[in-house]
Amino acid sequence: MINNRLQKLFKINNQLNKSICFRSYSSSLNDINLISELNNINNNNSNNNELNNINNNSINDSNKDNIIKKESSFKLLDKDDEEDYFKRKIKTKYNNGVDYMRKESKGTLIYYFNGFKNDIERITLELSFYLKATVNQIPVLQLYDGLHGTLKMNPLVVNLFLKFFKTKMNTISFRYIMNSFSVDNWNSATWGQVLEFEIRKIILDEADSDKFIVEKLVNEIRAKKVEFSNDILISLINYNIHQSDYRSVKFYLQILKVEKLQFISGEKMTFPFPALSNFIEILIDMYPLETINIIKTLFQRNGTPMLEDIKFPQLIHTLVRSNRSDEFLDIWQSIPEKSKTLLVYNRVIEYFAMVDKNPDLANIFLQKLMEHHKPTMESIEPILKISIIKEESETKIMDILKTINTLHLELTPSIYYWFLRYFPKAYNREKMANRLLRDSDSFARVFVVCDKINDEEHNKIKTLLLDVMAKSISPHIFLDAIIYENLYNDDFQGALSWYTTKIKSFDMFPTYEILYAFVHYHNIKNETELAQHFKSQIKTATGKVVNEERVKNNFKKNYLKKDRLDQITNWLTLKTPLEKSIDEMNFQSSFFIESNKFKESILAHKLHLNNTITFKNNLLEKALQLKNNAKEIKSELEKSIENQRLPQLETLFKMLDTIYLSDPPGFLSYVLSLNSPSSVLLPIYCYSTIVKFDIEYGLIQMEPAFKATSLTISLWSALIINVVRQGYFDIVFKILYYLKNSKKILTNQALFILGQEIQNIRLKKNNINFNYNENLKLDYYEKGNDPTDLFESQRDGKLDNYYLNNYTQSQVNDLYSIILNKKVSIFSLYQKIEDQSNHFTSRPKNMKTTSSKTTTTTTTTTTTTTDHNNYFTPFKNSCISILIDTGDFENANLLLSRLIESGHYNRETLLLFAENLRKSKEITDESMITYKLKATLTPLSKSLSIQSSHLYQLTDDPNVYQNSRFIRSYLKVPQIDLICELRNQTNSYSVLVAMDKASEDKIYNIIDTNKII
Repeated sequence: MINNRLQKLFKINNQLNKSICFRSYSSSLNDINLISELNNINNNNSNNNELNNINNNSINDSNKDNIIKKESSFKLLDKDDEEDYFKRKIKTKYNNGVDYMRKESKGTLIYYFNGFKNDIERITLELSFYLKATVNQIPVLQLYDGLHGTLKMNPLVVNLFLKFFKTKMNTISFRYIMNSFSVDNWNSATWGQVLEFEIRKIILDEADSDKFIVEKLVNEIRAKKVEFSNDILISLINYNIHQSDYRSVKFYLQILKVEKLQFISGEKMTFPFPALSNFIEILIDMYPLETINIIKTLFQRNGTPMLEDIKFPQLIHTLVRSNRSDEFLDIWQSIPEKSKTLLVYNRVIEYFAMVDKNPDLANIFLQKLMEHHKPTMESIEPILKISIIKEESETKIMDILKTINTLHLELTPSIYYWFLRYFPKAYNREKMANRLLRDSDSFARVFVVCDKINDEEHNKIKTLLLDVMAKSISPHIFLDAIIYENLYNDDFQGALSWYTTKIKSFDMFPTYEILYAFVHYHNIKNETELAQHFKSQIKTATGKVVNEERVKNNFKKNYLKKDRLDQITNWLTLKTPLEKSIDEMNFQSSFFIESNKFKESILAHKLHLNNTITFKNNLLEKALQLKNNAKEIKSELEKSIENQRLPQLETLFKMLDTIYLSDPPGFLSYVLSLNSPSSVLLPIYCYSTIVKFDIEYGLIQMEPAFKATSLTISLWSALIINVVRQGYFDIVFKILYYLKNSKKILTNQALFILGQEIQNIRLKKNNINFNYNENLKLDYYEKGNDPTDLFESQRDGKLDNYYLNNYTQSQVNDLYSIILNKKVSIFSLYQKIEDQSNHFTSRPKNMKTTSSKTTTTTTTTTTTTTDHNNYFTPFKNSCISILIDTGDFENANLLLSRLIESGHYNRETLLLFAENLRKSKEITDESMITYKLKATLTPLSKSLSIQSSHLYQLTDDPNVYQNSRFIRSYLKVPQIDLICELRNQTNSYSVLVAMDKASEDKIYNIIDTNKII
């Protein structure tokens, strides 16, 4: 029976494929004749009535629910939608299709609106629509003047006129209405309109701007105790930024609130995230600690309604693109868990998956979600989607599908379609097709897409779906759903074709459900003849009597939804509402209009702050250069916290390391005693410091931090520093492997120590008697020392617990071979440094690239300015060394050129330049080699205070890179701005606690269960 049915089905379907298409519709006698023919077929087969009644029961309630299943999404409404809404509401509620422009031209608008002066809802509704439609300002002002006195005292009415003239930038008319409207009748919206208008004029520095008006308005607001709306607050924040009154800016910012506003679709709770994001972007660099605390305060005060706002991810994006991911994690952990609903988690997951392109971090938030909520498909779909886009391994994608199965979640039509098209081997197509039978709506949507595209690939999928449908218990359910889907897509011919297929190939009677669907479809299309014909057939239908309201609701929710097909075929590229919200950030502004003067005010304040910060930081760096200065460093740290501004990060790390080295047992209690709401990430930096020296104790202390979400980059960097100091490079490279998906790189300090240690290993492997941890002359710049000639300097002592001192030459060679074999991970990190440097660094076109060298790293003076780009130099040197040792001299030369051009080279860079030139054999003539070395290195040597004897050997000694005695003397001289870092690195071995097997296993477990942020 099934085989005969299938043969008929495929025969008819092949014929239908040639004719199914989209078209415009009108009444058609041919269509009616076809329908009549189908009815005759049914009458001739009445002997099968009992069987058909069994097979043609209308779609049961659960399947009907599937067909009309709602896909929750936030729809942004444009101007046309809004105007259509007003038209519909006016016409529906007041049965009135008013031609306002005609009334305007005849001068009858005043009489019209005064005619229902007591109906404020109607007045505001119709007036809103008229003011949106008109472009003529004179009739509008005449209308205002002619309105009944009671209307001109109503703020709901007056505010519409103020908004109109504000939009038209008509100062005279705006102020005329403002002055004629008694202040006693103003509501907060009135205050917001007036403030915005007047402040905007000041920001634009317009000729008729009046600061006195603004000051008077602000005083009136305070005197009358007007409730601050967000509009008022945003205007005041803009004004005070313009006036460089950042104390007031911070005050107003922290009292922004969730407001209940009237939108087209009804009342909604909303928070002004676009404005907040703009303000945060301005403040975060100027007042980082205070800004983070303001955000925390806002979330704690406003709770779930603020978090559930569709534009909450805009704030996340502002922090992430400002390189403040750690700060976001701190904010997230400060929010009470009860405020983090499933919707909130889903949006955070979607942001990190689809916007930040970080599926690992998104997955961390998914794991946290599962501790408090039951995930939905919306929780996991973004992770699956970005994993496919990033071409993750087949195994990983199948693991996500297994998770979906474990949670008993239903796949979306888009996911079914994608798996059927692109993943037939990994997950058997037939199994996926059978799974699709769980949901008739999804089945129909995927099927109709294949039917419309109708190429070879999609016909194969369609044939497979027809096969599993025909073998199912109730094929009529899926045929009805296919008919529905075609009608939703305004394809009457397609619906009719499958209606024909149902009757001819499956020997089924028409049902009330489908016949009334045709009736309602033709009613929508105003095709009365066809609607009447289908209605006349209902009396012969089988199955349950249809619920007409439900059919109407089906069409209301699904008919002609433009993205219905696109959601499936363009699943991977179609942007979600959240992604569109992020895109809007490039076009929206909390400011009223761009103003050069406004920008100049912000830049001037930033410059002032930066100069102050740089000056204070330079004083700290000077203090850090001195030995045994922990007491002063503690005092400076306490002052920083009191002033709600921690030092620059690398300076802070040096301060914490210095304090730890002075008193390891008392370090934790001391730092935690300083912790206050203003110190934000200080506890995490405290744990990071401990981990650098005592990994077992540090891991115990920081466990709550990585259980909360995941390890911050500072904690991962601390792990790197500790294991590098102990020679565990297998762990180093495992962390670097996980780091590849993170946009953030290691801290500058971790990069510095990693790069320097690779060079230590290389030097020992090459039998060079020098090590940065043991042989630097750290008192080189101190008073009373003679830095002239260090060839005969006293040999520095060996570090007893330094792992390289206990390695045999064979072990050192093996370790360096491992490093060479992992160069892909190393150069991935190098590329991130370059990308980040290009993103965050911008130089004026007329600034020389090497100018910073003479002002920040010159060693002939005791300058205190620290250029943190110098932290990258040892790591970049190690990358160059790896290229030289693997015979890639061309790329080594490229990296050397870039490093020298940047101005952030050091003594070892120049030594590597000589080594690469000689080993590359690019020039074979010794005199030419010497000439090129002198031409390149002589100008550079001045900024590094290289002695003439050392420069001579660099340029004239063919074996300079093998000369252990020279290299030992040449590299002994440290850079002054790195003295503290170098001293702390050497001193670390005096307190470094050896890692045991349990700690090693714990690190591997952390790496496997926590991904990089």
